[in-house]
Amino acid sequence: MRWVLASGGAVALEAKLGASDAGATRTHVLGHAEFVLPSLEQVIAQTIALGRLTNPAIRCVGISLNTAKLDAAAAQREFDRVEQRLTLPVADPMRGGPAFERLLDACMS
Repeated sequence: MRWVLASGGAVALEAKLGASDAGATRTHVLGHAEFVLPSLEQVIAQTIALGRLTNPAIRCVGISLNTAKLDAAAAQREFDRVEQRLTLPVADPMRGGPAFERLLDACMS
């Protein structure tokens, strides 16, 4: 999990798909089978809670997914599913395209 900070205290999350996400390719922390990956909602809530310690204006503005193990059609379905569920822009920066442009715009707003 990596946090990408943007202007105005906005945060975009970059994540491998978690155990509770339908397109998951990993369900546990690498090298630690006893640790199940949290859902995106859990990661967002925890990131915001921790971020508020130093920035009360922190907010999540988008999700960056690592879809390297998915073909283009499956990746797009996953973007659409997560975007609908979280009502945030979703993209894989390595794929670029309109979804990534929306994510960048959200980070800069």
